[in-house]
Amino acid sequence: SSILRKVNTCTYTESGEEVEYREILLLAFRFFQIFTVMTIVLYSDIILHGFFTTNAIERGSYAASSNIGKVTYFIIFAVVSASFPLLSNSWQIGNYQNFKKTFINSIKLISLIISVVFITTTVFADEIVSILYGSNYIDGAKYLKIYPVAVCLLSLNLFLLNASGIMNLFTSQRLIGILSILLYLFLSYLWRDYWVAVPLSLLISQIFLSIAILITFYKRFVILEGSSS
Repeated sequence: SSILRKVNTCTYTESGEEVEYREILLLAFRFFQIFTVMTIVLYSDIILHGFFTTNAIERGSYAASSNIGKVTYFIIFAVVSASFPLLSNSWQIGNYQNFKKTFINSIKLISLIISVVFITTTVFADEIVSILYGSNYIDGAKYLKIYPVAVCLLSLNLFLLNASGIMNLFTSQRLIGILSILLYLFLSYLWRDYWVAVPLSLLISQIFLSIAILITFYKRFVILEGSSS
């Protein structure tokens, strides 16, 4: 892990390479933007669903399933937080192979969590809602077959966007992120008459964002491997 010590206006990594505070602040500001936008997207579903649905019982059922689904966000957020310093240090000292290894291992772990969440919420959706909120909100179980996976993908994209900030890909990824949000809003409105509108729109927009970012990362890894060989 990175060992940082304060020296005047700079910090130093284990390799002795200077890192200006200005660069640290810029990176922190990028992560602040990413976290803020992704958190807004995460909590926007209840507002959108409430806008498209007038039935109070349906609103309550969706809110219950939404609260359950958001738990997965914080589980994966722990992985994101743990992997960030490893990725940052590897990139800073130019150890791209270690960066790639940590990146891929983090993706595998997040994918495993997504698989477990998908199986659990699909098979035991009714039981989960009944235990946590009671039978009055059992109708919300249908959302648990989609929404938690969408939230997991949103958490994965939080990790990918943070990694893009480390790799100085933030500007290009920002446009992709904006397009994914517009896609989410457009599909939610297009399917507003269907109960699945909001969670399915979120799922599709996050799949789009994940694929677009991973393609960009693949191209960057190919360039890095070519330059190091």
